Amino acid sequence: MEFMRKRLQEEQFERMLKYEKEREDEMRMHQESLAAQYKRVVMESAEEEMKRKQLIATRHILLKQLQEAEARELRERYSVLQRTFSHWRSKVMEGKVQCKRAAAFHTWKQQLVVWRAWRRYYNDVVYSRHQKIQEDILRETKHANIADNHFQKRKQRECFTAWRCWARQSVTEKAERKLAAEKKLLMEKCLAAAAAVSKKEKSTDCDSALIPLL
Repeated sequence: MEFMRKRLQEEQFERMLKYEKEREDEMRMHQESLAAQYKRVVMESAEEEMKRKQLIATRHILLKQLQEAEARELRERYSVLQRTFSHWRSKVMEGKVQCKRAAAFHTWKQQLVVWRAWRRYYNDVVYSRHQKIQEDILRETKHANIADNHFQKRKQRECFTAWRCWARQSVTEKAERKLAAEKKLLMEKCLAAAAAVSKKEKSTDCDSALIPLL
């Protein structure tokens, strides 16, 4: 009986070991399958990321090529527009130059007609009047020169008279200053002599006052 119980326990233990081993195998297989799936997912995501990067790079390249094509087309259009504008401007400037030349030629012809008419009028009428005006101008110039010379001589006489008066006055003032200086020097000498005499008299009076005391 005891042997049967041990046998049953051993069988149960073996079944448990087998079950745990199967469970471990299943878990290991499940983990391996999960790792394989994860690896596959990672590889797929890496491939997708690479494809996305390649797509972005291709898109950037295409966008850059499109921008370069647009810039090239814009430059070509600008060049064509510039050439067209330059040609149009040259034509406009040429037309303006021609118009200016025509206007200048017309003005010159009108001025030539006016000049010829004025010259005829000058030869007929103005010449005699011009001669009379020149004679009047010469006469007035001569009178003005005479008056100017007379005015200059009168001013010179006045200046000479004023200078002579100033010279006399300066000589007189110089003599007066010299005389005043001599008078001042003489006065100072007289005062000095008077002071000396007064001092001498005072000393004499003192001596005469001291004699009786002795």
